[in-house]
Amino acid sequence: MILISGGAGFTGMNIAELYASAGQPVVITTHRRNDRMAAAVASDLIAVEMVDLSNPYEVNELFSRYDFAGVIHTATAHMFAATRAANFATYKMLFNCLEATTNSGVRRFVLVGSLVVYRGLTGPFREDMAPPPDIAVNPPGLLQFFPHFEVTVKRAMELIALDYGLPTDPWDRAPARGGKKRPQLETAVVRLPWQLGPRYTSMYSPVASVLHAAIRNDRALLVDRPLKDFMPLSYVRDSASGVRAVMDAKTLPHRIYNVSSGIVPTAHDVLSTLYKLMPAAQERLGLPVPAQLSPVPPDHLDISRIREDLGWTPGFTLQSMFADYLAWLGQHDY
Repeated sequence: MILISGGAGFTGMNIAELYASAGQPVVITTHRRNDRMAAAVASDLIAVEMVDLSNPYEVNELFSRYDFAGVIHTATAHMFAATRAANFATYKMLFNCLEATTNSGVRRFVLVGSLVVYRGLTGPFREDMAPPPDIAVNPPGLLQFFPHFEVTVKRAMELIALDYGLPTDPWDRAPARGGKKRPQLETAVVRLPWQLGPRYTSMYSPVASVLHAAIRNDRALLVDRPLKDFMPLSYVRDSASGVRAVMDAKTLPHRIYNVSSGIVPTAHDVLSTLYKLMPAAQERLGLPVPAQLSPVPPDHLDISRIREDLGWTPGFTLQSMFADYLAWLGQHDY
C-alpha cells in the first residue's frame, strides 16, 4: 500500500486514481473536514484520512495503522510558498513524514518537487545542473517570475528529503517498529513543470482557464493573465504516471528525475489546437490565433534520464491532452 501525503490535492488525487485503476490500494491525506474533492475519489482502493501532517503525533498514529510500502509526498502548506509561516509548516510536514517513514521501515519516499529549483539557470533543464548559490531577486530566464520564497522552499525540501536517503548514522541503533533492524530508506525527487488536467481547481494556469471558459461558454472564467509562449507543460496524467514509475521501480540509478509531457507550446499552438478540436470555442472566447513564433527556446525540462533509466515516456501530445481534458470537463466541474 502506498501513502500519498497531501494526496487530496490536484497531483495527489491523480496519482491515487492511477494506482487504483491498476487495482493497487492507496491512502491519501487531507487536513480539511468535509473535503468534497477527496470524497469524490474515495473508493474501496482509495482510503481518505484526515491528518494534520504538521502534527507528529497524528502522523505517527497514521503510520501505526497501516503497513506502507512507499510514501509519495505532495503536501505543502501553501501552493506558492507565499509566507515564511506557511513555509515553516511545509517543513514540519516534510520532516514529520520523513521521520515516520524512516521509523516504520518503509522502503522508498518520493518527494514531488518543481522545476522552480532551476530558477536562475538556462535550459534545457537537466537533473545534474547545479543551481546558483544565490537566489537572485530578478534573475533572467523563463523562471524569473517565481518568488524567491518558493525557490528557497523547493530547493530546501529536496535537500532534506535526499539527506534522509543517505546511509544511516552508524551510532543510530534505534530499531524499526516491531524490533526489527531498520532498513535504509531510499529517497527520490520528481521535478514537475506547470500542469493542468482533471481536478485542477486553482485556475492559475491561463491554458486551463481557456479550456474551462470554452467548455462552459463563459468568458468570465478567463484569467487576467495572457497565454504565455513556450511554457513547459505537463498533463497531470503524465505527471502521475512518471511519479508512479519512480516509486515502483525495482532500482533507481539516480535520485532526481524530471517528469513532463515534453510540451512547450506557444499561444498559437494552444488556441489553434483548441479551435481544431472545438470549433465553437473561437466564437465563445473571442480570442484570435496569434502568429506562430519560432524557434522553440531551450527552456524546458529534459526528460532523457527517466526515459533511459526507467523506460518511461509521456503518453500525451498537446492535442490528445486537450481532447482528454475537454472530455473530462464535459462531465465534471473540475
